[in-house]
Amino acid sequence: MTVLDRRREVALLRLAGTTRRQVRHMMRWEALLVAAAGLGVGAVIAWLTLVPITRGITGAAPHVPAGTALPLAAAAVVLCLGATALPARALLRSNPVGSSGGKQ
Repeated sequence: MTVLDRRREVALLRLAGTTRRQVRHMMRWEALLVAAAGLGVGAVIAWLTLVPITRGITGAAPHVPAGTALPLAAAAVVLCLGATALPARALLRSNPVGSSGGKQ
């Protein structure tokens, strides 16, 4: 939904001379940045809450196997990329001249 809300911004970029490929590349980098920030903030919050609880209950630090954490992180990144790429593709199919003059 946020990609489709940026219709006017993308239309202005297209009218300024950017290609569809450049817009998709920009959105892909933005999606990766959002995914990395989400994973980083989520990991810090989980660490801050789980370490004291686990140490209080078991006396040891929590352990998440890499075989579990990495596929979950990869799935989150893929989901973020897909949730950005599909609406961006639909957005880029529209005419930038008709999209730039509407209300926001």
